[in-house]
Amino acid sequence: MGNFLRQPAERSRWRWWQTRKLGRVSDLIFDVRLHVGKARHRIATIADACLPQRILIVGVVVPGREDDMKKVQAALLSNKHHCHFSFVTMQPKGKFDNVNDALEQAGAQLTEADWIMVVDDDIGVACNFVDDLIGLLVANDVDIAQPAHRMFSYTSWLTTKRYWGSLLRQTKFVEIGPVTVFRRSTFGKILPFPSMRWAWGMDPYWSHLAMLNGWKMAIVDAVPISHLRPVGKTYDRVAAEQEGDDFLDQHGVVLDREEIMGPGRILMRW
Repeated sequence: MGNFLRQPAERSRWRWWQTRKLGRVSDLIFDVRLHVGKARHRIATIADACLPQRILIVGVVVPGREDDMKKVQAALLSNKHHCHFSFVTMQPKGKFDNVNDALEQAGAQLTEADWIMVVDDDIGVACNFVDDLIGLLVANDVDIAQPAHRMFSYTSWLTTKRYWGSLLRQTKFVEIGPVTVFRRSTFGKILPFPSMRWAWGMDPYWSHLAMLNGWKMAIVDAVPISHLRPVGKTYDRVAAEQEGDDFLDQHGVVLDREEIMGPGRILMRW
């Protein structure tokens, strides 16, 4: 696999309006454009037309941050879809090992789910987040997705920032958090999640599986999140990179960084 995870960050390619410093202004302009044009009405119409879906929302509760996850849960309530929440208290092991515990705890709700949504406790979302997000994913036949980051959100990748003029883009990359959504079509290959301490390398592994299985990946710019905490500040990044490289090597994943991390193709415009 080489050093896919160790290549230089994309920061030098970011335009001024994509920086955290000016991001709140950029996001405001983006949101105004959605409401001034017909985009907001289109999104609402698509959400209303979507048949009720069964959504299993899983997450890991960090001791001492229980209230944060309660706020997230309240924000993810749906007006039309059947949402079931399965949260577990964090144990001293990898994030996705904990997520696997939450999936196992869900029991029959996992078996019946149309979608799985993996969420962290440090996000902010707008009203009707679940209805709008799932409606757009169903309408565009998406298998793995994430909401885009707002411009001022903490993130590591340029491609996950909101893209000007786009409501939804087909991409070759979806990151491991803070919100990731999987359609039932992926469950047989994705679950259970691999056991990893830091999970670096898991998202390019999903890109690899998507190409092998013909899954559609997407980033939803019309339904953004705010990631409220910095990324990768609480663990050993060198060890995380090494674990990720070893994992990708073991699974024979060979990807072109520039191709995978590109902005993708806009499927729905303003």
